[in-house]
Amino acid sequence: MACIPCQGPGPDLEAEYSKVTSNRPLKNWGRSYQFTPAIVVEATTFEDVIEAVQDTEKYPTPVRALGNIHTVTEAVVNEGGTVVLMRKLNQIIAVGNDDEGQTVTAQAGTTLLELHNWLGKKGLEMLVAPEIGDASVGSIVGSVTKDAGPGPSSETGSLYKAIVGVKYVDHMGRVVRLSKKEHAADLGLFKCSEGLLGIVLEVTFRIFPESLVQLSLKIMKTKDMVKKISTDILSKTRTAFILVQPELSFIETREPAPVGAEASSEFWWSLIAAFKLPNFQHGLVLFPFPFLKFLPYRACLYRRTQVNHYGEPGPRDNRLDFSWYEYPFERFEEVVTAFNAFTLDFAERHNGWRPGACATYFMERMTDKPHGWFSCKGKGYEKAGMSFTLDPIFNNPNDPNWRAFVKECNVFAVAHGGRVALTQTREMDRDTYLACPGQVPLKEAPNKRFTTPFFARFVEREGEDIEIPL
Repeated sequence: MACIPCQGPGPDLEAEYSKVTSNRPLKNWGRSYQFTPAIVVEATTFEDVIEAVQDTEKYPTPVRALGNIHTVTEAVVNEGGTVVLMRKLNQIIAVGNDDEGQTVTAQAGTTLLELHNWLGKKGLEMLVAPEIGDASVGSIVGSVTKDAGPGPSSETGSLYKAIVGVKYVDHMGRVVRLSKKEHAADLGLFKCSEGLLGIVLEVTFRIFPESLVQLSLKIMKTKDMVKKISTDILSKTRTAFILVQPELSFIETREPAPVGAEASSEFWWSLIAAFKLPNFQHGLVLFPFPFLKFLPYRACLYRRTQVNHYGEPGPRDNRLDFSWYEYPFERFEEVVTAFNAFTLDFAERHNGWRPGACATYFMERMTDKPHGWFSCKGKGYEKAGMSFTLDPIFNNPNDPNWRAFVKECNVFAVAHGGRVALTQTREMDRDTYLACPGQVPLKEAPNKRFTTPFFARFVEREGEDIEIPL
């Protein structure tokens, strides 16, 4: 393998480097992967990106664009190739309009936190607000995202739904524009490409007038939660974010604020954030489930207040790591109960070790998504309906028990009809990926310009039957 787990302090991404450097070490945020590209380009103009793609002698294949490198899997690794860092291309260009409403366009290096805050100052918002705000908008175009915000099912749950246009550089260095109105099929395929078809320059999102969301906390025994999920927790207007442990579940319901409600005070939200943010950033290492029942809260907040900045962790700091899995909602009680039994069995076999909890989100699948996560493709997912995620969380990406647990989670997912995501499911191999319902080999650029060794495991292969049944 071309990467090694980071044990030491690792390279500093904020250090000053020239625009083009050779053999510069990089790491992901969680310090689970360290690698050394042959060339690193700090792009400050679109021309820098185009040159890095066109000049194959100066910039060796493969070329991979990265933002703030928060990805938890080996998908970020590009040992010996060319990495284009996009974080300096972070201008928010304009609010616009199309036939369906308002839009906003931002350069690929803009972070979700920057975009949400910018929109908030104008009284606008995206209806999807993933809580890791350091992710760049370019990085999420071809990658899975999830969120527990309320609103129309056609617009909430995943940023895939919010993206209505992209501008990107293809494998020949040409600038290509795709819009949902004029190139819906091509845009859909690009959003499923995991970055193998081009480097994103700009992204256009659907936006709406900003509105308040009411958050409420409750703690339930998990055996009760799985039985009451459809009656007491979720509704047509109310969704939830749930942290699931075998014994207890932390349930934060989210629904439109009552008519006439005012935003909770900044002081009140600061108290909630002071409790939640450090715990999530450090992988739930201090999350006191049994005591939360004494700290119920209800607050009316804007979605952007749920989007967080995670500071750079030190080499010995606890830090968030997770692995992503999707299941059909119809099997919620069955799957969660089986997973909790599996977790307790693993703990018995590993001296009591177990993850902090599992993060669970709910969203409506997309009938127009070509394949893979959150699509209506594959056994158990054929019809329009809801999916849920069950993502185990831990505080040390390099812990051997954690890595062993995730490998067994992958086996569990295949056995229970689950799906995975290459940028968010750890310890992934080709056979496991293709065994999951509705997942097919990835399409890549004809000259393989953007295909790193990691993604080469998952692309279409000549001479093989690539028509995987859905």
